Amino acid sequence: MNRLKRHTGYVALTLSLSVLLAACGTAKTPDPAPQTATPATTPAPAPAQPKAVKKIKLANAVTPPNMIHMPMYIALDQGFFKEEGLEAEIISLEGGVGTARALTAKAVDVASTSADPLIAAAAAGGDIVAVYTYAPRVTNAMVGGPKVKTPADLKGKIIGIQEKNGFADVVSRLVLSKAGVKESEVTFLSTSTAGRLPALLAGQTDTSILHIEQVYKAMQDNPNLNFVSRLWEADPLWWYSAYAMNKETIKNDPDLAERFVRAIVKSTRWMYKPENKAKVVESYLKYNKGFTKDLADKTYDDIVKAKQWPMNEGVSREIVEHTVKTQIELGIVKTDKPPTYEQLYDRTFIDKVLKELGRDGDSL
Repeated sequence: MNRLKRHTGYVALTLSLSVLLAACGTAKTPDPAPQTATPATTPAPAPAQPKAVKKIKLANAVTPPNMIHMPMYIALDQGFFKEEGLEAEIISLEGGVGTARALTAKAVDVASTSADPLIAAAAAGGDIVAVYTYAPRVTNAMVGGPKVKTPADLKGKIIGIQEKNGFADVVSRLVLSKAGVKESEVTFLSTSTAGRLPALLAGQTDTSILHIEQVYKAMQDNPNLNFVSRLWEADPLWWYSAYAMNKETIKNDPDLAERFVRAIVKSTRWMYKPENKAKVVESYLKYNKGFTKDLADKTYDDIVKAKQWPMNEGVSREIVEHTVKTQIELGIVKTDKPPTYEQLYDRTFIDKVLKELGRDGDSL
C-alpha cells in the first residue's frame, strides 16, 4: 500500500494600511464673509478587510497526481488558496472510492473523485455532493498488451483495475459492454493507482486504464502496447470527475465551499495561459519524479487543446444525466430512483463565482 503523501500549504494573510497625512494651514480673514455651499467630498473607500483564515483539508484521488489533477496543486503552489484565505493541506489517496470514503467519514473537507462513487453514494441516499470538477469529460484510455488490440480481444484476458466500483473498474466494464464481452469472461486484477502501468508492462495485466502522460510513457517503454479504447471517443458524454463536499459542511460553512471553488476557477484559468505553461510543468514534475519534461509538455499541450480542465460551470446537465442513465443500464448503479442533476451537483457556488468573475470562453 502506498504511503499517503502530504502536501501542506500554509496561508499567512496580512493587511497593509496606508496612512494619509494632510498638512493643514490657517489664514486670517479680515471680515466674516457669507458662507456658501461647497460640494461634499466623496470619502475614500475603506480598505478591504482581510478574510479570516480557514483551514481546508483536501484529498486527491491519485498518488502521485497526474497532469489532469493539477488544478488543486496549482492553487496551492501559486497562492490562489492563499488569496482566498485558505490554509490548504492536500493528501493523496488511492482512487476516488478512497477519497469519497474519507469525505463521508469527515476526515477531509473536499474530495477529488471520479463521478462514479458520487453517483453510487447519491443513489444510496448518501450525503455528499459535487461543488465543482477538475475535468468534466473522461480523459483516459484503455491500453492493452501485445495480445489485446481491440475491445473484442479482451475475452479471457486480465483487466487491470483499482478496486470494485472505482473509476478503472467502471470504465473497463463500459468498454466490455460496448464490445459485447461478458464480465464473467474476463478476470479483474486490482493494483494501486501508481501500479497500473508497471503491472501492464510486467505482463501481470493485459489492460490498464491510463492517463494521457501514462499512455505516452507506456508506448515509449513498450512499443508493443496498443490503444484498445480511447474513452473520450467510446463515450464523449461520460462524466469524469468531481470536487465533492459533505452537505453538512456546506450548510455549516458555505463560505468555505465558495472560497474553494473560486480558488480552483482562478487556478484553471491561470493554467490555460501560455505564459504559465512552464510553471505548470514545473509543479507537475515536482510531484511526478518518474516523468520527463518532454512528456509533461506534451500532456499539457493535449489538455489545453482539448480544453479538458474546466473554465466555467464545469459540469453540464447533459453529461450528468447521460452518465447516470448509462451506469444504471450497465448495472453498475442499482436503483429505481436515479439521482438527479441537482442532487449530484450543487451549482450555488460556481454560479456565484461566475457572476463575480464572468465567463471565460464558451467551454465548460
